[in-house]
Amino acid sequence: MRPTSPSHSSQLQRGFTVLELLLSVAIMTVIVIALYTVFDVTQKALRSTISQVDTLEGSRAASDLLVRDFQAATPVQVANTTWTSFSAYLNPAAVPVNLEGLKPGGGTLLQTALQDIFFVTRQNDTWTGIGYWVGPVNTNQVGQPITVGRLYRWSYETNATAFAYTNLYARFNSFLRVRDSQMVLDGVVHLRVQAYDVAGFRLVVNPTQEDPVEAEDQLLYRYRDVHNDRRAWFLDPLDLGRNSRTAYRFRQLTVPAFPSTLELELGVLEPQVVTRAASIPNIDASRAFLARQAGSIHFFRHRIPLRNAPPF
Repeated sequence: MRPTSPSHSSQLQRGFTVLELLLSVAIMTVIVIALYTVFDVTQKALRSTISQVDTLEGSRAASDLLVRDFQAATPVQVANTTWTSFSAYLNPAAVPVNLEGLKPGGGTLLQTALQDIFFVTRQNDTWTGIGYWVGPVNTNQVGQPITVGRLYRWSYETNATAFAYTNLYARFNSFLRVRDSQMVLDGVVHLRVQAYDVAGFRLVVNPTQEDPVEAEDQLLYRYRDVHNDRRAWFLDPLDLGRNSRTAYRFRQLTVPAFPSTLELELGVLEPQVVTRAASIPNIDASRAFLARQAGSIHFFRHRIPLRNAPPF
């Protein structure tokens, strides 16, 4: 048997030094941290994509529902009732938010508005009042200041006989609408409808105008509106000054009784932004936070022709 030399035996028994072990551990740690960072970024991107897809799907479904309902809006004849055909006005509890651009100092992109929208539809002898409004998730907090909330759909049916003395518009504006409303969509930060006549001009009326001449003209407009067998009320809360002048110009030319088309604007926030905004107790701080979230809002705009609009 061949004897092993001392030098060869010491080479076989040699292992890793402490420095080599520390270097190996450090390299493995860097690799693990890099892999975890890539995995974490991928997971966040996946969750964000899933959240955006869910928000877009819900928003599209809600906007499709709004479009279908608006298309069926019907003008109310005085022969049936003297109540309102269509109404769009600013929710008194809504607090507007001036959405800022993504570039610092870029100014306001949009001032949000939350309208209460009411209209009437008819199928044979059944009249249905339909209303859309934005309120808090907890209906016990209705009436408190709100910047972003839940979209509700209100509806109430009556027959042709009872319709003559059933004020559906007043019922929509009462506390009963909380009981008769169904949830449609969460995270609504902007809901606005503008009305246009058959020629494509804005169709608006400002019933809160304090100027005596304008106020008298408003009454004349409403009287002529009833005299022409239809009644409506339109109000754009974001542009009151131009609205009164536009309505005045229309009253000199014709009597805008019922819209031919509507323009619907719907802005929906992503769920994680809604949750964070809801966790801010101060309304001013919440508005300041939302003002910087323009990139998290999914905005929908539809031009909606009304099937039952008069051809004039």
